[in-house]
Amino acid sequence: MIEIEVEIYFSFKDKIPGEKGELRLQLPEEGRVLDALEKLIAQYPELDGEIFESPGRLRRFIQVRLNQQGVEHLSGLATKVTGGDELLVLPKLGGG
Repeated sequence: MIEIEVEIYFSFKDKIPGEKGELRLQLPEEGRVLDALEKLIAQYPELDGEIFESPGRLRRFIQVRLNQQGVEHLSGLATKVTGGDELLVLPKLGGG
């Protein structure tokens, strides 16, 4: 098993009772970003509709970053995670 840190930002952290938007997840050695998100939702089901549009498909306004890199620039949700990684989940921000 490996352990990663997950940080949830903005209104999403209100969905995690008693947490400050930071938590640790244990995953199998071959864990992927998708596995981490699914485990997060298994623990906090109210996040499901906030993060996923349908199973395995992120809502288009959600940004997931692994060690400060957008997973869309890696292998998407299939990106492998390793012990000590930091996963960030936040809404995409725009402005003008």
